[in-house]
Amino acid sequence: MQHEELIDQITGEVTQIQSDESSPVFTEWEHGLAVLWKGCLDISFDYHSTKSGLKPRAIVLTRVLYGGSGVYLGGVYPGQKMFKTFLIDRIKSEVRYPDGAGSIPDFLNTLTVDLAALPPLEDVAPQKSRPSRAKKRGPDMSEILLSALAVQAHDVLITFKNAKRGPMTVQVKKSVVAESGELFLIGVNTENEETECFSFSAVAGKISANGKSWQRMTFVRDVLGYQLD
Repeated sequence: MQHEELIDQITGEVTQIQSDESSPVFTEWEHGLAVLWKGCLDISFDYHSTKSGLKPRAIVLTRVLYGGSGVYLGGVYPGQKMFKTFLIDRIKSEVRYPDGAGSIPDFLNTLTVDLAALPPLEDVAPQKSRPSRAKKRGPDMSEILLSALAVQAHDVLITFKNAKRGPMTVQVKKSVVAESGELFLIGVNTENEETECFSFSAVAGKISANGKSWQRMTFVRDVLGYQLD
């Protein structure tokens, strides 16, 4: 597996450029950071880099990380094979997100990340990537977004039967078409209030949405707006 990692030690900005489909999404550097939040949220902000100056950035936020030089926002540029982290000390504007905009502390509070409650950096032990014993809930959102051919935003509540997990109700926030052509849905599972990613192929039978019952492919066409083969 090959990948190129560009780390700006001054700004704290990290770029990974993957050279093949099997490259890992996260490197050992990122696995050494503590994960404060995981999810999927469209955000934008103005970021200052010594090399490129002050420029607007727009990403799909998938991680808030802690360690190294401080707190980082990590995410992907839709349609590009990059994962980037941004040191919050270099963010020079409010963070703009679908429900509004706010300062870094206020924005992080909406994600239940309290900067005042974080331990000193020197007390944060490097984290190592270990196989989780917990049952994995669907594919990795960051990996799916990195290889996306198309991404659309939604806000629709759907109820359906998952072939493996039984009945589910999900507030769908995004639909993603991966390089393989497979369709994925990203949204909040109302049972546990967690953001999850699952393949549309796991949807069995009809789907309830917008007060109607839909056949699978009719739902894809008329609700999600895709014409898949």
